[in-house]
Amino acid sequence: MHFTTQIFICVIIILFIGFILMRIKKGAMDYKYALVWIVINLILLIFTLFPKLVSFFARILGIGLPLNLLFFLGILACLFFTFGLAMSYNKLKLKTYALTQQIAILDKMVLDLTATANNIKRDNEEKL
Repeated sequence: MHFTTQIFICVIIILFIGFILMRIKKGAMDYKYALVWIVINLILLIFTLFPKLVSFFARILGIGLPLNLLFFLGILACLFFTFGLAMSYNKLKLKTYALTQQIAILDKMVLDLTATANNIKRDNEEKL
């Protein structure tokens, strides 16, 4: 990899990490997702600064080309991230169901209390 390419990739990664940190500071991104993105970017930064490291790991794992190792790691990262998002979606769905049920119960209570108050008001008006 050429030195200028390494510098360009490093600058992009550092800018992206800065963007993630700004999103955390503004409260627009959750810490657990930000941590995943920061770790992935730090790993990419290390592989960019030390490209021989990818070749070393590829050789240890018996993978023919270092690029295949990077694709494999990228696919694994996507799978784990997608699984995490699916779990978060499931939790939010269950919370939505619970909140919908609570709202329905509260609406029924309000309607019952309103009906009771109207009956009491009517009874008091009839007594007068």
